[in-house]
Amino acid sequence: MQQQVPPPSLAALQATVEEHGAAIRSQLESAWKQAAGTLETSFSKLARAVLERAETLLGQERDAGRWLGRSETLATLLAAVRRMQAAESRREWASALADVAATFAGTVAVLWVRGEQLEVIAARDANAERQQALYGVRVNLTSAPAFRSALQSADPVISQCSARELSAEFARAVGAADDARAWLLPVRAAESTMAVLYASGPQVEEAGLELAATIAGWVAAGRRFPADEVLPPPGPPTPPRELPDWSRLSREDQELHLRAQRFARVQVAEIRLHHDQAVRAGRAQRNLYRALKREIDQAREAFRQQFVEASPTMVDYLHRELVRTLANEDAALLGEDYPGPLV
Repeated sequence: MQQQVPPPSLAALQATVEEHGAAIRSQLESAWKQAAGTLETSFSKLARAVLERAETLLGQERDAGRWLGRSETLATLLAAVRRMQAAESRREWASALADVAATFAGTVAVLWVRGEQLEVIAARDANAERQQALYGVRVNLTSAPAFRSALQSADPVISQCSARELSAEFARAVGAADDARAWLLPVRAAESTMAVLYASGPQVEEAGLELAATIAGWVAAGRRFPADEVLPPPGPPTPPRELPDWSRLSREDQELHLRAQRFARVQVAEIRLHHDQAVRAGRAQRNLYRALKREIDQAREAFRQQFVEASPTMVDYLHRELVRTLANEDAALLGEDYPGPLV
């Protein structure tokens, strides 16, 4: 007669579970360490590639009137990356991309892909009226072969700034000569193109634009912006009296204005990055100045000393950047306490 084996005791079962659990935990820890090492290696390679590309870019010769040195260009690039990472909407992400791209071209626009259409959600140009005209422009891909080619090939495209290549509405908003050249760079996140970076102007640094578009896509690959996001319309045009006649400015004043624009962008980007909670609270309370008084006052004083006092033609680019970046184009969010433009 077969002897009946008694069931294992509760203690024996517990010991078996603990033994197998320890083995499983060990295997999981080993697999996790291996995966983490692979990820760390991949990110290290990516970081090295980005830094090497930036170093090559920053090492190129630049005209002193347009490029203002390695440290400032790198600071603008890094500030833009941080702003993209902290962006809460497509518009904030695109605004950061447009800012850094404007370092490498006179006119830039970021066009978001909406099915068979593209829509301009950020633009930069020394001419405020042209910049304002670009916002919200929609491009139908059936009437814009250059944009369509950039999307289909996923590679940069150089075309003419003509209505035949870019669509009549976009070409009209840009206002460039038909025989001028335009650079169209797809911004790819993972395997899809989410936007196209447009650039044109007398001085265009293609390597810098490509670097900006690549980094923007890399940052956006890990982000999920609200699909139903409603982009607020841009604010009213800046009064003409605040804008200089660029063609009448001396070379020295043009350089000073360009430095002032970059200074304003970097200062406001730093406020946005290092005081994120205060920015959120200021927006919610519709009084950004009260929430960030010390930081804004310090930036205003530095801007006044370095730029306003240096030229009677100076524009308060810091105020414009505060409105655009911190207040999301709504000057009322700065609050009643805000003292207003310096000039």
